Amino acid sequence: MTGLFTGLIYICILLAASISRQRRGLVLVIPFLFFILAFSVNLLAPGNAIRQADSSAVNMGVFPAIYRSFCEALAAVQSWFTLPYICLLALMVPVLYAIAAKTSFRFPCPLLVFGFSFCLLSASFCPPVYSINYRPGRLMDALFYIFVFLSVGDLFYLLGWLHHRFFTPDKDTAIQAKTPGYSAASVMVTAALLLVGILLTGPLHCTSSNALYCLCNGDASAYHETFERRLDILLDDTQPVAVLPAYPAKPYVLFFDDITGDPTNWRNTGLQLYYNKDIVILREE
Repeated sequence: MTGLFTGLIYICILLAASISRQRRGLVLVIPFLFFILAFSVNLLAPGNAIRQADSSAVNMGVFPAIYRSFCEALAAVQSWFTLPYICLLALMVPVLYAIAAKTSFRFPCPLLVFGFSFCLLSASFCPPVYSINYRPGRLMDALFYIFVFLSVGDLFYLLGWLHHRFFTPDKDTAIQAKTPGYSAASVMVTAALLLVGILLTGPLHCTSSNALYCLCNGDASAYHETFERRLDILLDDTQPVAVLPAYPAKPYVLFFDDITGDPTNWRNTGLQLYYNKDIVILREE
């Protein structure tokens, strides 16, 4: 997924450098060739075929996968554009505008750029959708980072277009372009909006506040104690059958997934092989 996105970014930069005749950008041809070599090794690795053969998912066709990738990307963008994130983008406006105002680039066709960035994000959804017919939750972090990079880039492009469209003086207007900067009032207003956004979405939705809550109510301590008990059992060579206690608390910032009461489950067998046990099973409490 990240390899495909990186390759597309390389291609976009090289095309832009060729069109604008910027020779400095063409220097990226050398690392791009190394990237193609590394990415080819990644794609042709024998483990890919083994894992695909072991997968129970049925591959969909190319065009259905592309369509579903756009749908998945649209749903994700709707969930990511929260009030706290919008406030953080607002906090970046003065800096991004100051940078955009200093360039002579005219930032044409912003809607086309926004659509293209959405296509890049959708392309990042395509590999898991095509290969295993669904989007694993663990990939959402990487997809969110891509969304952040693209949305900040879109905001920068929009501010550059607005500056050159409405605030650049020319023959027929006397408007003086002023580069805004941070002020105490703007920072306080943005901070207040950010706080309101956090309160509206729920304080425990934030990682830092959730971690503090788990430390204070004892969930983190209970999780750690159970983890240490499990580790003692797994490292004990006299116990070929590892019966592990269930976690009494599952803090959001610590817990992701767990083994089951079925010793043939892939989570159990993975742990069994790693610690060289005959059986690993969860003791429900």
